[in-house]
Amino acid sequence: MWTAKLIELNKDHGRVAVSIRYTDGSTVLDRLYTFDSTTKEHIRSVARNEVIRLTKNAAEVLDLELGIDIDLTPPVVVPPSAPTAAQTAKRTWFEKWEQLQALTKLAEHSLISLTDTRITNLRDALIANWKPAYLGDV
Repeated sequence: MWTAKLIELNKDHGRVAVSIRYTDGSTVLDRLYTFDSTTKEHIRSVARNEVIRLTKNAAEVLDLELGIDIDLTPPVVVPPSAPTAAQTAKRTWFEKWEQLQALTKLAEHSLISLTDTRITNLRDALIANWKPAYLGDV
């Protein structure tokens, strides 16, 4: 079981340097982390995540058998699938929604008119393309 111990903490010119020692009883690893700012909980979180990573890696190494060939083939990268028509329509609807919100703010400050054709055209397009499924994302 890996454990973590804070061994050094330095504050210098608004930066925080934290040294943490990790050990599983036989192996000792010292790690230095630097942050612009941090909290005790953030340092605890960093240490917890590293202990989880080290524990997972140790379990994977234990599964290896001596003498096996190591597969050096790079992993297959699967490109993301093209968005469906429904996903594209939803993304487009929300892009127009954000445009309308921005233009409406300009109109609220009297920089453009609420009857500006950009506002009315966007409003009409949003109404025409509205799907009830979008309600949860508004």
